[in-house]
Formats: sequence, C-alpha cells, structure tokens
Amino acid sequence: MSTNPPPPTKLINVRGTELQADDTREQYRQKLARITLDSMVQFVGLLDANGTVLEINQAALDGVGIKLSDVEGKPFWTTFWWQVSEEINQGLRESIRRASWGEFVRWDTEIYGRAGGKETIIIDASLVPVKDEQGNVVFITAEGRDITEKKAQEGEIARTKRDANLALHESENRFRTFANTAPAMLWITESDSTCSFVSQGWYDYTGQSDKDALGFGWLDAVHPEDRDEAQRVFHEASRRGEEFSLDFRVRRADGEYRWALSSARPRFNSQGGFAGYVGSVIDIHDRKHAVMASSLLSAIVESSDDAIISKDLNGVITSWNKSAERLFGYTAGEAIGQSIAMLIPPERRDEEPEILARLRRGERVEHFQTIRVRKDGSRLNISLTVSPVKDADGRVVGASKVARDITELVRQGEALQAANAALERANADLQQFADSASHDLQEPLRMVAAYSQLLQQRFGGQLGPIGDKYLGYTVEGAVRMESLLGALRTYTQLSMSEQQPSEDVDAGAALEKTLANLEVAIHESGASVTRTALPHIRMYAFQLEQLFQNLIANAIRYRGSEAPRISIAAERRGEEWLFSVQDNGIGIEPQFQEQIFGIFKRLHSQNEYPGTGMGLAICQRIVERTGGRIWVESQPGKGSTFYFTVPCRNGR
Repeated sequence: MSTNPPPPTKLINVRGTELQADDTREQYRQKLARITLDSMVQFVGLLDANGTVLEINQAALDGVGIKLSDVEGKPFWTTFWWQVSEEINQGLRESIRRASWGEFVRWDTEIYGRAGGKETIIIDASLVPVKDEQGNVVFITAEGRDITEKKAQEGEIARTKRDANLALHESENRFRTFANTAPAMLWITESDSTCSFVSQGWYDYTGQSDKDALGFGWLDAVHPEDRDEAQRVFHEASRRGEEFSLDFRVRRADGEYRWALSSARPRFNSQGGFAGYVGSVIDIHDRKHAVMASSLLSAIVESSDDAIISKDLNGVITSWNKSAERLFGYTAGEAIGQSIAMLIPPERRDEEPEILARLRRGERVEHFQTIRVRKDGSRLNISLTVSPVKDADGRVVGASKVARDITELVRQGEALQAANAALERANADLQQFADSASHDLQEPLRMVAAYSQLLQQRFGGQLGPIGDKYLGYTVEGAVRMESLLGALRTYTQLSMSEQQPSEDVDAGAALEKTLANLEVAIHESGASVTRTALPHIRMYAFQLEQLFQNLIANAIRYRGSEAPRISIAAERRGEEWLFSVQDNGIGIEPQFQEQIFGIFKRLHSQNEYPGTGMGLAICQRIVERTGGRIWVESQPGKGSTFYFTVPCRNGR
C-alpha cells in the first residue's frame, strides 16, 4: 500500500515553494500540490464561477514575466495573456459565460506567452466547469496547451493520417477488449443520442442482445417508472454537452429490478463539437438501500424526543443528537470527545464501569433508572437503555445509549405512592366506620323494631286508628333502615375489596342457587323463569349470586298486570361474555336509564314499590370490579332488559 512520504527534515526550495522541516503534514501536502502545479509546462489556472483568477501555475506566469499577485483576484480576461486583440478578449468572455452555465468549452486561440510576453503562441484552450453536489458551478478550471508547432506541422499530420487511422482501429480493438472485461458496464453514444456500443457486461446483466440494446433499445431494460426521467436527463445533458450521472432501476436477466448508477462524460470531435458520450453503469442496489436505511436512521435519531448518544468502550462520547443537547444542556461540539462521566454524579460513578463491562460481554442494559447531571448542575431522573455496537466481524466496538427523562414520571410516581398510602388509610378508616356504623346502628334499630312490634301486638287497636298508623310507620321505618344499612355495608365492602378471584365460577350453578333463594317470591308472583346455558366466568360465586338476585328480584318487584316472565341468557362477544336478564315489567323511561344505577336512586315511592334504592348500585359495582359494564334497554310498559359483560379468562 502506497503512502505519502514523510515531510523532509531540512529546508527544500522548489520553484519558489519552500518545504520546511516543521511543516505539518497538511502543509506539506499543500506545498507538494503547489510544486506539482508549477511543474506543469502547459497553462493551468483556477477561476471562480464569475471568471475571477484564483490560481495560475508558474509556467504560465513565467511565459509573460509576471507574478501571481499581478493577476490574482482579477477577471481572467483583463490579464496580460488575453490582450492580443479585442476579438480574442471577447471570445474568452463568451467562453467563461458558457462555462459558468455548466458547459465544457474548448477552442484554439492566440495569447501572449513567450519571451516575457513579447511573442504570441497558439493554444488549445479549454474551460471545464466544476460543480457541487447540487449541480451548481462553483469553479472553472482553465487549461491551455501550446499547439503553435502543431499548427505548423498540420501538413505532416495529414500525411500521417492513414497511419493514425490504423492506430485508431487498433485502439478501438483494445478499448473493446478492455470494455468487455471491465467490472462496470460501459457504453458509447453518438451525437444524435443513439447508443453505438454496449460492453458485454450489459448483455450479461440484462439478458439483452446487440439488436435489443443498441440505438434506444437499452431503454427497454429500464423500469417503466424511470424511463421518462432517464430520457429527459440524457437529452438535456446532450443538448448542453455536459457530463451527467443518473440513478435508475434496471431489469436484471432474472427479472428483478435493481438500482443502478450511470455516469457519462461528453466526447468531442476534432473541431470541438459534441460527438456523444462515454459512460458506465454500475449496480448500486445494495449501497442505495444501505444509504436510504442510514439516512432514515439518522433522521429518526435526530427527530427523537429521547437523547441518543454513542460512545466507545472507554466511555468517550462519539455522537450526540439534538435531544441530548436539549436534555443535558451541552452542544454536540462540547460533548463529543468527552467522557460520559461528565454526566454522572460522584455518588454514581461506579455505575459506568459496570455498564461498560456488560457491553464488552455483548449484553444489553435495558430501562436502567438512575440520576444524571445537566450542564447547569441540575439533576435528572433518567431511564437508560444501552446496546452494544458491533463491527462487521461481530466485535463490540462501542455502545448506543437512549436516555429518557423520567423526572416528572418519578415525581408522579412518588405522589401516586403517597396518594395510594393516604387512600389505603382512608379506606381502612372507611371500612372501620362502615363496620362500626352497621353494627352500632343495627342494634338500636333491632331494638326499636322489636319493641315497636311488641307494642303493635299488645296494644294494637287500643291506640285508635291514628296511633296504630303511627306505630306501623315506626315498625316499617326501623325494618327498612336495617335493610338499608345492610345494603350500604355490602356496597362499601364491594368498593374496597382489592383481591381478585383466582378460580372460575359456574354461572349456571350460581343462578340455580339464586332461584332457590327467591322461590317464595317467584311462587307468590306467579313468575316464570327461563334460561340458556351459562358459561364459567372469573368472579366470586357470592357476588354473582347477589347480582342475579338483585336483577331477578327487581323483575319480580316491578311487574305489571301480567305474571312476570323472566329470561336469563349469555353469549360470547369477542373477548367477553354478554349476559342479559329480560322481563315484561313496567319498563323505565329513557331519561332515567342511567340514573337508576346511582346510590339511593329510586323512581317510585316506598308505598308503590318497597326497596332500599341500593340494589342496582351494588350490581354495577360487582360488574365493574370484574372489568365489565352494565346497562339497561327499556321502554315504558314493554319491559326491560339488563345487560352486563364479564371479560373472558384464558380463552374461556
């Protein structure tokens, strides 16, 4: 492998350029380039896009006896070489204008070039535009070869034309041999844009024959979506006589379309006229996809809300995205090249060696919660995910780190823990209060009810109609209050229960037990109850029985003039079971169909339909504890259907 020679250890002066012993390698390379340029015997210069002189080689300066400072920064057409005549000067200006538009310009002209600027010479001049990645002309290279003697020898050239033609034929044969063995697919077009030569590589790649590919036949192998653009670029470049490159998809012999890159340089005839192109085609499919993937990944990294950082196995930062700048306060310029330890507080410095050790073993560190320090000294709660980066041989060479600010999440978690602790204390107090209230209030109520009933039995009829009426109210109120306290206690227990059932319950067996409990009410009301097969569901048996009992009891209680007809069914709906309890009762007005599930919500007076107003609220709480929901569909006078869902467990 060739390398640049080291800088000399002592001073060397070549054509005015001094190579110093203390030159840096970059300075040394620049001076070598200057020496190379000045050693060229032909006229070589560099202009900006407007034609201003940036650089001229020493041979051109010596020819007219001037220095670089005499022409540097001046329009090229104002320099001494071009002052032979106004016509020649104008010709140069026009050529510079064409080159600034991107056109390669070549012509023969006369300039001052010998005997310190006292004699003229004829040169083969050319201006070559130099473009940036966007295709804009940024520089123009100027070159002139002394063809004075060539012009004088044109007669002899004519005499040797036959030999030249023979040499050309031999050269063409050598070119074809080279082209057909080259790794790239080579091609040649003529001035009318027709393809006159395609190397064997194209035929092997596309499966086309000579007849298929020449002329414009090669376009048949181009993807239909890319043909118009390929033709447009090709013809536009031909019109201007400039080089071009183009990406397009080519159909391979196996039928697969793959991305290819075609690059071409113009050919010119002896008169300087455009003669066509010499170009090449290479398969860039894999490289293009890799670049696209890399660009996409880069865009994702830069647009990510998380800080994404890479580092080597010594912990030195090698990349730093915009979110890292926002999160930690350091710019990429400040962070890259520094140790990742600058983000780690002193008390957590032992974390990084352990992370690096795991990375060297090829392990991934996921969701590691820690604390890091910003540039301003403030601290952040961070969740880190660190992955090893491997080279083509599978060796770990670095790491990529994703850092997410979870400071607010940690604060919320702490607040939630505090709130949960307070809620647990409040629930415990509430449970204690509910138990105490239920127990302490029920005892006096039982006493009031018992003695009221004794008074009613012993003195009934002696207190008069009003007294008997008031005594009846007392007994009824005490009994209702006792039932209400029991229902309230049940509702409170359901609200506070945290434990979930661990086994499934047979809904059919729970319904049978419920119907046995309601046997008297069913018999007295003349109700008929039908049902479909019911599934096993994840719920406490006593809660399911309570749910069925409340819904069926309501269907019996809120009946019309006909005997109650009650139907219980269940069907699988996706990931849940849908239960229904349908009756032919009095129905519910639409505006009350959500209200009835509230605590103590009643639509009728106690005299019309006795009850506590807690039954449906308890049903709703039971269903919601399973993760389901409950609702009613009803029309006044046409009965009601109560629906509730229970999630399926383990596919059952």
